[in-house]
Order: sequence, then structure tokens, then C-alpha cells
Amino acid sequence: MNIFILEDNQTFRDQLMNIMICWFNKQSLPYELMLSTSNISDFLNYPFKKNSKNIYFVNVSAGQSTPYGLKIAQTIRRNDSLGHIILLDETAIYTTETYKYRISALGYIIKEEFVPEEIEGYLTYVKEVNTFMKDHSSDLLIYQQENEIQLNTSDILFFEVDTTDRDKIFVHTWESKIKISGKISIVSLKHPDFFRCHRSYVINTRNIFRLDYYGKRALFQNGKSCRVSHRNWTKLKKKLFN
Repeated sequence: MNIFILEDNQTFRDQLMNIMICWFNKQSLPYELMLSTSNISDFLNYPFKKNSKNIYFVNVSAGQSTPYGLKIAQTIRRNDSLGHIILLDETAIYTTETYKYRISALGYIIKEEFVPEEIEGYLTYVKEVNTFMKDHSSDLLIYQQENEIQLNTSDILFFEVDTTDRDKIFVHTWESKIKISGKISIVSLKHPDFFRCHRSYVINTRNIFRLDYYGKRALFQNGKSCRVSHRNWTKLKKKLFN
């Protein structure tokens, strides 16, 4: 796992790191402290890359204007849709603000109240997520004209029929949209995580962040969304939660 910490209080930073080192040693897992600082510029200038093994601890009150730390977390999320953000603060006053910034935070730690088990719980979750992704990841070959493209299924969000040409499909990934030849009816058979949620869409259920009941859409952490038909809404929920 890769650890990033933005926290003004050096004592708390050391305490946080000591808890994690003990946990990593017990689990016999490798880790790397990529950045631990109180300097906002160091954080903002860091070349963040998408990685489900990244864990970011960000002080909500960092900077001159509270909650500037939320804006920093927002910047991290724009660059890393797979990383795990844990917010730090003195109080819980800004917990509801995280939704406005579309941070998709894993947790919110109140520094005066937290216990080591809270940190260990987050680390265990990230460990399980990465173990699952490793066990379930596989490659999918797609063809764009005469070019062969290899995609990992964990990078695919959903497939969408090209309404101007029913023999063409758009493949939506975390960072791009690729147009290929193919039938939407065949795509859902390519992987057990692919689900035909609409006559024009096949969704990768493993990448769904949450469901919008009123809009009947599946939402992803990078802001993209996919339509779900009323008929398939219940079926999708059963697949996700059963």
C-alpha cells in the first residue's frame, strides 16, 4: 500500500504512522510512505496516479481557509478515482460537505476521539478490496477497426450502443471512451460481472459506486453514470446485494 498524509500536527502524523507500521508488520504486508507533510504545496504538486493501493489521509482544516482540505481531497479524487481518501478533523462539522465536493471518502476521523482499531479497520478494508480486484481481474480483447486493444475488466465501467450505428458500441473506462464494432447482446456474456441493465447498456457491476433510485442510474466514482431500465432495476440490486 502507498501512504500519503497531509496533517499539520507532527505528533498526530507520527502517531498515525506508528499505528499503520504495527498493522503492516502484523499482516506481513509491504507499504511505502510516499508523502507525509504539513505543506499543502507538496501535496498539490505531487503527480498523483490512479491506484487502488493508494491511501490518502487529508486534514480537512489544512490551509488558511477551512475546509480547504476538502478542495485538496477533491483534486486527489480527480486524479485518482481508485484511491482511498480518509479525512481528518478536530470535529465532525464538515462531514456533510464531503458530498458537495464529490470526494467519495472512505472515512472521516475525529482526531480527539479516534482509536487505533479505526485505522486498522480502514487498512483491512483496503487490503480486502485489492485482494478481490487481484482475484477477479482479467483481460478483455476488443477490436477497433484493425487494431487489437487489451483492457483489464476492472478498468471498464459500462458499454453503450452507438445510436447512429447499432453494430457499434462505446466502451466507457475510467479515463476514456472507445468506439468498437460489436453487439451489446454479446458483451454481457464476456464476463460474469457484466450485466445487461438496459437495452442499450451493459454495466460492470464491480465498479458501481452507488445507485440513484429517482434517476434510475448507476453512478461511478469518477462522475460518469449509466442508465438502468425500470425492468432491470430490481435485478441489478439483487446482483449487487445478494
